Amino acid sequence: MGLAFVTLFGVARADNVGEARAHHERGMSAYALEHFAEAAEEYEKAFQLKADAALLYNAAQAHRLAGNSDRALRLYQSYLRVFGRKASNREEVERHIAALQRAIAVQQAAQLSPPVGVAEPEGPRPVNLVPTAPPPSMDKHPSIIVSLPARKPLYQKAWFWGVIAGVAVGIGVGVGVGVGTTGTKNPTPSFGTTTVN
Repeated sequence: MGLAFVTLFGVARADNVGEARAHHERGMSAYALEHFAEAAEEYEKAFQLKADAALLYNAAQAHRLAGNSDRALRLYQSYLRVFGRKASNREEVERHIAALQRAIAVQQAAQLSPPVGVAEPEGPRPVNLVPTAPPPSMDKHPSIIVSLPARKPLYQKAWFWGVIAGVAVGIGVGVGVGVGTTGTKNPTPSFGTTTVN
């Protein structure tokens, strides 16, 4: 009875290794074709069947290149936790972890910022001309987030009050001239009269 159990366990283990190898090969093909999300999925399936350090590392790499920073970070951390003592690439993995943590922090900060060009009610925001970019190891293009200041209302602009003052002076002069000329019925010249022969 004990011998039969050992034999069945050996057959099941051989089947798992064969299936893991098939997932690994599909993962390698997808990775070579730059279908990184698909490759990551295949490497994870292979690792579930055969807990090999290379499979877990490959899954983390593929997730990172697919732009899935959160999952890549967790798998790199798991790789170091499980296989870190024997890992010859520990420094490289630690660099990837640090770069991913920075990239995730930048993404979270960008999500908390208000939309570009929307003024907040308490006043204008300063213009931010500093580009936010992921670390050099990430294959992303930098983007620039610019906040535009709110426009001043018309009545707060100096030229508006200059125009109002000019119109008021013009009206005052016009009224003054009109009142001054309507007071006399028959104006006579003050410098004398002339006779024509």
